[in-house]
Amino acid sequence: MGVMKPIRIRSGAQETRWFVRLLAGLSVLAVSGAVLEWLTPSSPPFGGRLAWIVEAVFALTGSLGLVVLWLLLAVALAATARFIWRHTAKVPTDRWLW
Repeated sequence: MGVMKPIRIRSGAQETRWFVRLLAGLSVLAVSGAVLEWLTPSSPPFGGRLAWIVEAVFALTGSLGLVVLWLLLAVALAATARFIWRHTAKVPTDRWLW
């Protein structure tokens, strides 16, 4: 008889950990975009493919609205990461960061 090797238990967390980290990193980038927008506000005319969204936010709320737009994006990304991590099958030793 051979020596039995322990079976490595794989959970859903090992497959989704990279995606949760990606969303958390994008959330940090969105916060840095909000800080940058707050320190050096953008002014019209705006260019680019999604300039119409920035134009609408700027027209409705002014330059502070763009900061709020970046912060809303950061919160949405962080909430999505949290939701995915909470609904992933895990073993007690799984952590999202390492």
